[in-house]
Amino acid sequence: MTLDTQALSSLAEVRAFLDGNAEVAFSTPPQADRHTWLAATLRQFQCGIVKRPERGLVCAFALKVTATRGRS
Repeated sequence: MTLDTQALSSLAEVRAFLDGNAEVAFSTPPQADRHTWLAATLRQFQCGIVKRPERGLVCAFALKVTATRGRS
């Protein structure tokens, strides 16, 4: 299975995903693919130029998506 977060195109959609209101098909990425996915996600949401609250939102998203099963 793959992680299709390209459907999330704005930080508002990321926020809705974290709140449980957005529907995104995903499974936890394999360990080897997490770094590649994370780098692409940081570029996608321009984490180098957004303000701190938005970076925190993207970090929370990344933690939720890349966490191993069984962890909260």
